[in-house]
Amino acid sequence: MHKSISILIGLSLAACQPAPNSHGAANDFNPGAMAEGAPPELMHWGKLAGQWTCEEEGLNPDGSGWQSAGNSDWDFLWAYNGWGIQDNYYSPSLQTPLEDESKRQRGVNLRIYNTATNQWVLTWLTTASPKSLPMTAQSTDTQMVMLTDGVNAQGQYTRYTFFDLKPNAYEWKMELSKTKEDWREVYRIHCKK
Repeated sequence: MHKSISILIGLSLAACQPAPNSHGAANDFNPGAMAEGAPPELMHWGKLAGQWTCEEEGLNPDGSGWQSAGNSDWDFLWAYNGWGIQDNYYSPSLQTPLEDESKRQRGVNLRIYNTATNQWVLTWLTTASPKSLPMTAQSTDTQMVMLTDGVNAQGQYTRYTFFDLKPNAYEWKMELSKTKEDWREVYRIHCKK
């Protein structure tokens, strides 16, 4: 990893003010609030602030159908003193006991909105991968679409979409494409408060 990227990630993590995870605890989760004067587009993701429990499913390798892929917790909160959005992801859910905690995936997304380009700049970090995943995104009141900056090991771009946003539920999907035109949905997450 380039030294400048390492420094940027370190500064980004230091700038965040994560609240403690309280899945199963008594109401000690505080998602914070959007800062006065922050870009209004922040509310596209800001409306997800809070704690979510999710069910996941993946497309069978032969494309024959979908199968359960377990559960997860997904917490959204305000970062950078209300100028950005952070989310913390745990799979399987923290309510699912594991003999070996190192098998639980933990991830964090950091998102800021660039008003000069009218798009989101994101970084995904996870215990399941040794490197960060930079992305850009476009958003509206009804969906947020994230796209990886490069291709994966199989030469495919990845697109992630949050959609069907409701006060107590939302949908998420992951799609792959070699051309950025013909997308194939391969993973789904269904979340509820």
